Amino acid sequence: CFFTRCSSSMVRIEQFERVFEGRKVLFQIWFLQDSFYVWVGSQFKFGSLSLSTLTSMDANPMVANILGERDGGLASVIAAHLAKRVQRPIHVSSELSVETSPQLVAAIQHTILQTIEGA
Repeated sequence: CFFTRCSSSMVRIEQFERVFEGRKVLFQIWFLQDSFYVWVGSQFKFGSLSLSTLTSMDANPMVANILGERDGGLASVIAAHLAKRVQRPIHVSSELSVETSPQLVAAIQHTILQTIEGA
């Protein structure tokens, strides 16, 4: 298991890995001044990139798929869930498949939230 913490006055980056359901999942979380950037995957590969943020027009977060799959794939699902919980804009990139089990997605989201909220 590895853990790295880098920081400057504006950005802090945490990298770590966890094993869920026998599958290694890698995480990189950037703590930016007013938002977060999260990369999650099983390989060192950039995947879909989605941005989610709350607006005054809707109770549910808005999701914009910036790169990759048209529907944003798993990145958009994770981004929308996290934005609602942390109440800040969040970019999520993931090369994990949208067919990833719901239990694994829940474990990934929980791990990201614990890291963000524990900071």
